[in-house]
Amino acid sequence: MRRGRWCGAVTGVGMSAVLLTACWPLNPLDDCEQNAALTCFWERFAPTSSSGAGGDGGTPPGCVPSDENQTVADGCGVFVSSSLAKDDSGDGSQAKPFKTLTAAVEQAGGKGKPVYACAEEFVGSVRLASGIAIYGGLDCEDGWTYVGTATKSVLVGDVDEVALTIAKSAGGAEVVDFRIQGVDATTPGGSSIAVLVDGVTAGLVRCELHAGVGAKGTDGMHGDPNGMAAAGGAPGNAGKDACSDLDGTPGPDPTVAGGALVTNDCAGGELSIGGKGGDGNIPIGGDGSAGQSGGAGKAGTGEPSMGMWDCVVGSGQSGSSGEVGMAGAGASGGSGGAGGCGALPGQGGRPGGASIALVSLNASITLTDCTLSSSKGGDGGAGGDRQPGGAGGLSGLGGQGVGGSNPGCSGGQGGKGGNGGPGGGGLGGPSLGIAFRGEAPQGEPAVTLDAPGKGGPGGSADVGVNAGEAGVAAEQREMP
Repeated sequence: MRRGRWCGAVTGVGMSAVLLTACWPLNPLDDCEQNAALTCFWERFAPTSSSGAGGDGGTPPGCVPSDENQTVADGCGVFVSSSLAKDDSGDGSQAKPFKTLTAAVEQAGGKGKPVYACAEEFVGSVRLASGIAIYGGLDCEDGWTYVGTATKSVLVGDVDEVALTIAKSAGGAEVVDFRIQGVDATTPGGSSIAVLVDGVTAGLVRCELHAGVGAKGTDGMHGDPNGMAAAGGAPGNAGKDACSDLDGTPGPDPTVAGGALVTNDCAGGELSIGGKGGDGNIPIGGDGSAGQSGGAGKAGTGEPSMGMWDCVVGSGQSGSSGEVGMAGAGASGGSGGAGGCGALPGQGGRPGGASIALVSLNASITLTDCTLSSSKGGDGGAGGDRQPGGAGGLSGLGGQGVGGSNPGCSGGQGGKGGNGGPGGGGLGGPSLGIAFRGEAPQGEPAVTLDAPGKGGPGGSADVGVNAGEAGVAAEQREMP
């Protein structure tokens, strides 16, 4: 069998939902439960110092179904049939078998005896906690005779659970003549796994392991769930007119304040601030008022009939001096508009779930005459769309001039906020025969693979060219 190295992680070990997260791109979270790049992630899967309770030293002679040409004796172990039994109220004998494998395994573990299963379907995930043997392929309509070469017992796991988990306490466990099926995952990013062996020695003989389809990864959240742009900038404040009297004293003010600055409160406490408008001042003195017109001159005296007379003409009265012109400040400028808020990024899509027939975590597994098959890996989730940046605020208008003076200048318009980045697509889930950490399983099983999951598209129509990569399909991959 070809071997390779696959970067991934198993979370949720046991019969609970299993998620496999790839570590490229690396999970940024500093979380021992989620980040496979951290050493502490794998410490949870380290084998215990003991290999577990172990079995009874092997199945006694005469109690191995494939070695006998006659009925297995009633005293050999615990019997289970989903068709003959109505429920789990029986005693586990051939006459009163248990209905579920879980009940039979619990009873057999306490006695240290094997379990014998009819060649029929059993629904419900099983956790094997003791080192016993489970034999399938028995015809319970014909005296519990062996038919395993032609017909297997079938274990179908529960949704979003590993079909068969061999726990750390089950050292020496053996499963014979079973088809074990993981069902299609339904939890977003969930994986389908037929068998998981956790840190013990175990054997699988003449077994068929089949994994269902991995679930699609969760799509990344958009920068704004409603597709709205970030907050726009506030408009600038207008300046004041020239010669304004704002301080309540007689006459125009010597200084006219520019438009007050404006702020834009953005997410995360960030501020975008527009510049204050320029003040209007008195650059030069104003012209004086025009002089008043002089009074009318006295009437001239006419020549008398007697006496002396000359042509002296009376002067008109002089006009009064003009009043001094009063100084006034020029118009002030408007303030600049606040800049638009920067936008939020789209979140990355999550990886698709895996389809894996057998997962081995620091275990020693022997596969004898087994076949393994996987289904399609889950597609990666789509990246979230980026949020557009907020529009800049409009400029504040300058004040008006008076008596021919120039108006104040308008403020500048605020700049547009930057767009958020689009989220990257999630990695496609793998389709694997075996994923292992530590020792690779022994044996040469026949492996059939389906396609890996596709990478999720990048956000905003992949404008950032950051779609996720497709998963891998391989007979065997080593986990870090």
